Amino acid sequence: MMKETDYKYRNDLFSPEELSMFKQQLNATSDEALEKTMREVWMEDDVDTSDIDEERLRQLKARIDGRIDTDAAADKQVSGRMFVRRVWQVAAAVLLPVLILTTIYFYRESRVTASGLMVVSTGAREKAQIVLPDGTRVALNADSKLSYAPHLYNKDARRIEFEGEGYFEVSKAPERPFRIAGSGLDVEVLGTTFNLNARTEQPTAELYLEEGSVRMASTHSGREVVLSPNQRAVLNRADGSITVVATDDEQATAWRRDELVFKDVPLDAVLKQLEATYGVAIETDGRLAPSGSFTGTLFTSDLFESLKIIEKTYGLKTDIQGKKIVLSQQD
Repeated sequence: MMKETDYKYRNDLFSPEELSMFKQQLNATSDEALEKTMREVWMEDDVDTSDIDEERLRQLKARIDGRIDTDAAADKQVSGRMFVRRVWQVAAAVLLPVLILTTIYFYRESRVTASGLMVVSTGAREKAQIVLPDGTRVALNADSKLSYAPHLYNKDARRIEFEGEGYFEVSKAPERPFRIAGSGLDVEVLGTTFNLNARTEQPTAELYLEEGSVRMASTHSGREVVLSPNQRAVLNRADGSITVVATDDEQATAWRRDELVFKDVPLDAVLKQLEATYGVAIETDGRLAPSGSFTGTLFTSDLFESLKIIEKTYGLKTDIQGKKIVLSQQD
């Protein structure tokens, strides 16, 4: 059933209702089942490679052949079945970035635009892992979008456009700088690991550097900074100023652990973050006026547990009315 559904999706045969059902089915399917289906599709289906660069295919084949030849002597000592398995393992290791990107293409909100751009996006409360053609890994947080031109990427430079939040592990290739264009900002790296929060609706953009070195520039003012590990750059989109502070990754990469980490944040700002995360409306009964700021960890995967923490911290009670939540002081 999954293979038939996959075929209809790849050939644009879904009706709007079927597409909605497919997305629900996908979210309920285990990673193991998806992997099994993709393996069968890859091994059994005819694949149109007319739009794939022949030089890229030649390089992939050469890498597979080279890996197999290197281990040929050892493989002579095992059975034919084990040798076939070894060929599969080598091919899978070499083609893994291609397969992961294909997974995103088949099963996520991805498309090729009329201008030839590859676009990968996530919706509310969705996350995705992708591997770009050069091996760069990107984890996308919810409501994020990454796009690039496949015919230009990885030539003189590796250019992408990005909005939202993502964790980047950039493959080292000094001769082909990795560049990110976002709303009011430009980022350039040679090979590094960092978290970028560049949501267009927010007044600031933030980049936390974990490893390596990165340059961040404002396209508004022309100002730029070069970051060292464990530094965070905060770009003010209004005036193009950039502030650099020393920090750690507890807050910057909390979303990857399904967490929301707050340090001295007013309660109303915490509640707005919960509203955005869970797609709910949180109101107070008018008598609620807790003082002080909130410091602690809430969760992006368990709204009720997060509300319990808020209740205990401020002595509140919660009334849930569908997608509306009312907080009031305990009697």
